[in-house]
Amino acid sequence: MAAGVVLVVLAVVLLARLGAQERGGPAHTSLVSIGDGIPATLYLPGKLQDGQLPVQRPLGQRPPLVVVAHGYSADRQIMSPMARSLASAGYAVLTFDFRGHGSNASQFRGDLRRDLDAVVGWAGTSPYIDARRIAVLGHSMGAGAALDFASVDPRPVAVIPVSGGSEVSDVDIPRHILFMSAQHDPAFIRHRQSELAAQLVGKTAVSQVQIGGKDHVTILYSGAAIREIVRFLDPVFGVTRPGAPPGLHDPRLGTAALYLLTALGLIALLGVAIGRQVSAMPSTASTGGVLLLTGAMVVTMPLLVMGGPEILPLGAGQPVIVHAALAGAALWALRHYVRRGVVTGRIATWVGDGPWLPLRSVAGPGAAAALVTFLLLTPLEVVFHRLVPTWERLVLWAVVAVLALPFFAAFEGLVRRGGTWAAVGWGALGRVILLLALLVGVRLNLLPGVITLVVPILVLQYLILEVFADTCFAAGRNPAVIAVVDSIFIAWMVTALTPIG
Repeated sequence: MAAGVVLVVLAVVLLARLGAQERGGPAHTSLVSIGDGIPATLYLPGKLQDGQLPVQRPLGQRPPLVVVAHGYSADRQIMSPMARSLASAGYAVLTFDFRGHGSNASQFRGDLRRDLDAVVGWAGTSPYIDARRIAVLGHSMGAGAALDFASVDPRPVAVIPVSGGSEVSDVDIPRHILFMSAQHDPAFIRHRQSELAAQLVGKTAVSQVQIGGKDHVTILYSGAAIREIVRFLDPVFGVTRPGAPPGLHDPRLGTAALYLLTALGLIALLGVAIGRQVSAMPSTASTGGVLLLTGAMVVTMPLLVMGGPEILPLGAGQPVIVHAALAGAALWALRHYVRRGVVTGRIATWVGDGPWLPLRSVAGPGAAAALVTFLLLTPLEVVFHRLVPTWERLVLWAVVAVLALPFFAAFEGLVRRGGTWAAVGWGALGRVILLLALLVGVRLNLLPGVITLVVPILVLQYLILEVFADTCFAAGRNPAVIAVVDSIFIAWMVTALTPIG
């Protein structure tokens, strides 16, 4: 009880601090709709004045603008630390949501040039920036979009593809290009950037830099990356800066990290509370249940050879959920035949004879736990990704949760078994098997390659789930209630992080 009170008080303090830091920092304002109805955020050097943007400057004194384009499955929130840092360095920054991403309700169809054209067109009419000095920066998918756009449109005077960019049109080669990659980016990204940089030498002002110790996601939170960007842009825009270029400047990140640790502590206590509310239902499966899980993932994978049934408008997330649904169906079918006596012997002992999903007794506690977890993690969206669903995503969330529930019921029933520490080990092994299945699916071209780029995010998701699962199982020995939370949580992440369209 005392630990819970301390964690709640700490969470409240950190949320208050995070809210103050979100409202503080460089002057910024949300633009509900620009161009074709694109939601965006404009950041300016300086502070808000009585809650308002700074007074408009004369044309010759307005700051240059960096238009920032996010990657596939991301949104403008994940780019906000970079945007705030560049604004603190003296630049205006405009972040936005591509259609189908974040809070942009338009369907994603891959026409990224159209969105960038609308955003840059709006920027040209803004009284807060110097429309003669515009650069376009993009990450991952956004890097390719930025490079493509700057290759056919003369308005950007510079382009910065970060961890992406594969083609340069000969229509209008950008005047200044900085190719930036992370040391641990996939090899094909680093190699392609090097090829393009070599091809453009002598044709334009091109340079290349690699950020050490970073991967495809963490490069967005790199002080070294910010310094290289500022070092590149200053001479392009004619900016004279005393001293070294500034790096990452976003105090929200430290507060968000502390809050995440606090939230994990509260999620662990939530697991204990929920575990005590349900009846014990230890798994009757044996060690071979892990083999059955692996087999179900492997056997159903070829069914995705055509991308899987197009039943969900979830882009890359659609085949992942379909695969889980198919594997779940296979495991439940096997269990059915075991219970009827058709399948006997060793396989029957692997499956066990206990219930997997007594829905009436676990649906309420599981849904309540998932709701509390949602409320605890939602504040992190200010530095991570929009997590509060739109109405369309809310409906998809429910549909995906229903599709995923049979699989996670089978998963927990087969994997989470034995005493507390054994269940922790088996549960972790099960999560690793799920990750490996995704990577194998990508390797075989059955699942979208973008999955490999977000492995750190997937690991974090499974860590959060395991924190709840371990304490819940220790308190209640009921895998089924954990399965309900698994399905709702994963459905939330899938619908939040994949484009709609």
